[in-house]
Amino acid sequence: MTNKIEKETLIEKNKSLNYELFKLSKESKEIQDNLNKEISQLKEINSYSESKIQELEKIIFLMENSRSWKTTEFARKIGRVARKSKELLLLLPIAIKKKGGVVNFSKLLYSKLRQGGLKNLRYAVQTFKTHQQSENAFYSSQNTKQEDIDFLFHIQKEPNDIFNTKVVIIAEMSIPQCTKYRVTQKQELFKSLGIHCEVVSWTDYIKAKHLLSLSSLAIFYRVPAYDSVLSLIGECRRLGIRTFWEVDDLIFDEKVLKQSRTINSLDKATIDSLLEGARLYRQAMLACGEGIASTPGLAQEMRNAGLKNAYIVENALDQQTLDTAKEVLSKPSKPNDNKVRIVYGSGTSTHNIDFEEAAPAIAKILKENKNVIFRIIGILDLPNYFDGLEAQIERIEFCKYPEYLRYLSECDISIAPLENYIFNESKSNIKYLEASIVKVASISSPLSAFTSVINSGKNGLIAHNKDEWYTLFNQLINDKYYRDSLANSAYNFVLERYSPKYVAQQLNNFLPKIKKGTKPRLISFNVFYRPRSFGGATIVAEQLNDLIANEQDYEVYAVTTMPQSSFMTPYSVMRYELNNTTIFGICVPNEEMDNYENKKIYNIVSDILDLVDPDLAHIHCIQGLGVGVLDACTQRNIKTAVTLHDAWWICPRQFMIKADGKFCNQYKIDKNQCIKCINSTSEYLYRSNTLLSSLNKADLLLAPSQYFTDLYQVNLNRTVLCNKNGIKQPNKVLPKFKDNIIRFGYVGGRTNIKGIHLILEAFKKYKFENAELVVVDNLLNLGQKSYPESDFDGIPRYEILPAYTQDNIDDFFNSIDVLLFPTQWKESFGLTVREAIMRNVWVITTDAGGPVEDVIEGVNGNIIPFDSNYKQLAEAIEKVIKLYQNRDPKEEILLEKSQISTFKDQKDELIQFFKM
Repeated sequence: MTNKIEKETLIEKNKSLNYELFKLSKESKEIQDNLNKEISQLKEINSYSESKIQELEKIIFLMENSRSWKTTEFARKIGRVARKSKELLLLLPIAIKKKGGVVNFSKLLYSKLRQGGLKNLRYAVQTFKTHQQSENAFYSSQNTKQEDIDFLFHIQKEPNDIFNTKVVIIAEMSIPQCTKYRVTQKQELFKSLGIHCEVVSWTDYIKAKHLLSLSSLAIFYRVPAYDSVLSLIGECRRLGIRTFWEVDDLIFDEKVLKQSRTINSLDKATIDSLLEGARLYRQAMLACGEGIASTPGLAQEMRNAGLKNAYIVENALDQQTLDTAKEVLSKPSKPNDNKVRIVYGSGTSTHNIDFEEAAPAIAKILKENKNVIFRIIGILDLPNYFDGLEAQIERIEFCKYPEYLRYLSECDISIAPLENYIFNESKSNIKYLEASIVKVASISSPLSAFTSVINSGKNGLIAHNKDEWYTLFNQLINDKYYRDSLANSAYNFVLERYSPKYVAQQLNNFLPKIKKGTKPRLISFNVFYRPRSFGGATIVAEQLNDLIANEQDYEVYAVTTMPQSSFMTPYSVMRYELNNTTIFGICVPNEEMDNYENKKIYNIVSDILDLVDPDLAHIHCIQGLGVGVLDACTQRNIKTAVTLHDAWWICPRQFMIKADGKFCNQYKIDKNQCIKCINSTSEYLYRSNTLLSSLNKADLLLAPSQYFTDLYQVNLNRTVLCNKNGIKQPNKVLPKFKDNIIRFGYVGGRTNIKGIHLILEAFKKYKFENAELVVVDNLLNLGQKSYPESDFDGIPRYEILPAYTQDNIDDFFNSIDVLLFPTQWKESFGLTVREAIMRNVWVITTDAGGPVEDVIEGVNGNIIPFDSNYKQLAEAIEKVIKLYQNRDPKEEILLEKSQISTFKDQKDELIQFFKM
């Protein structure tokens, strides 16, 4: 669509879109409402605005990519067999799928029983239930947002500025000769220039779309403007990719085709099909905006049709042709029968009209010279005046290319007759090339593709009319020396003029000049990323990347996972841009998010690295992506830094939490304890060897706290640097004063490993006066609850709040006085602790590694023993209540926070580490 489309046409098209969208997305009421609203707004304006065009593109994008999802039959059968509670009934197929099938699931159940009896099994079920509830709510929230795709439409950076040149050819490949000369050959030409080029059939929509996000330039070869093709061209526009439409025949001009004798010799159905094709080809060509042609004449016709630029890339002698010709010429091939053979290769019946240019002369020559043989390779209908000459005619069926060249080399004269019509002015000189490379003399019609390279009488002959065809045949038939002289001259000429090296230079006429700037390129990897921001490590990765990108230290790229959706299938890639960072989202199925090895991801990341060519890689949390992303970087000798956000590299359970939900309390890792913990020697050893062998190849290891720095240093026996996590500076901090009611906040989730059981028990048993418990329920915003009301029975004052975001985090901490952080495992950092102190919120935390490093006892918080019970927690709560009650109500509460790093501090230190 363009800005010139009239308002009325736009409204009608949108009505059609509205109906199609309704059919495809019956359950998507929000999308339907948005579309109706958009139509209503468009009726009130006179022309397009850029924002409206973008909104319509988003709707079309959803429609073109929509698909339905089905529950697996296996899961349904399992569900019907189960006889437990409704919750377990729903969880069972998910658990089986996640744990690798019925057999593995059964083994897991048995191991839980063996490790701790029914109690352990019940705990495992409850833990899985809680985690699955959170996960389902999270993924559900992604889906119930009606697949918000706004984030896909913010690309501003030019691919030429941020990527290596990487080409994808989306091609029609049903005609072998066209595929050879315009697709396979072009791929080889790009390769000779050191440019990676992928080829995909235009009928493979999913793969083609995937490759577009991994490319900087797209060529659509001989494809019509079907919906799928227009969608792919639209994707090129979204990505900012320069797009070319390529062809080697004048198949896009309906008027020219209508007047062609060759076309009009065909049946009506074929003619109608060709004319409809011309309209579709023209539409696709104009949608691309630029063109590539095989001849100057064809390039001019493309410009006449409306293209701004049309570049010429001639057919070349590719390596297959050169090798085959060399082999053919190394062995005597011409029959020793004193015959002179004229040869004509005809791929289709459309060549019948072209053949008429030379046919009378050939028939006359055959009648006058019984030693002359006419060889036809392919399909050709001979006129009636060839009757009686059958003994001098050889017919050879379609054959493979090497055989074709051999049959051609056995002959003496090759012909390339073409009707003198504008359609043929766009034809290329393949017949001349193929004959010349096997040292066969050629006679051709006087069309530009031949007259531009044939110096008649020197390296070939040009016949301008039927009389000249006859005269030139006679000359060559009767003068073997002349034939051989022309053939040898032609051979030497095409070897130089049409060598791959020579023709490859023609690509430089449209290839971008690489503008890799002075800024080095940094590529970052994390399991989640905007718009799927989830978890502390994700916040750290995003904030650091924002600062690095916006302060012009590096050109920044990110690689992350994305869920399956209507526009993403498993292991497809979608490129988008947010906060000045170029992001590659890889669709990883939910059931494979726990994999620590994933060869498919490795291959995709390798393609991304080829495109980006980074100077530095920064690995964050890569569960879901797998260790292959690190391998792909180190194998390319990319300087690689790994931030060890959690214990994933040394603990199969990631957080050093045992099956019974308790912290394993290891510091120096004992592999025997780990093997016992996961109940598999082979799995532990394989995982450990795989991850650590990859990690050892990283150039730089970083940790977010001193505790985790020491932990990894002890277990890896190599230097680990502490790049202390920062936090985002508060947007607003309201003055905080003593209040009659002290509000104690908790944000860790309904899981004992975070200490919620200690908090609830303390508040129930002690019933603190002048205190209120404020609990954040992470599921409330998603329309669900993780805390039943019964959890708070016996607690006098409490409030349950929905989870805060980075936008309203200040409001939450301004509403509480004390943060409770009684975590039961040794954490790597404790972002919430720092966020609280920065906003003058007192912290009570267990002595749990990273979280306590910025807590100053009695100054901005209290640290209780790691193994504290609810009584010890209650004592600390009472102590804080007394402390706050004794404060002067007019004295502003200001806590010591100078020791806390901001993301800017962390970023500056990180840049220095990168330079080591």
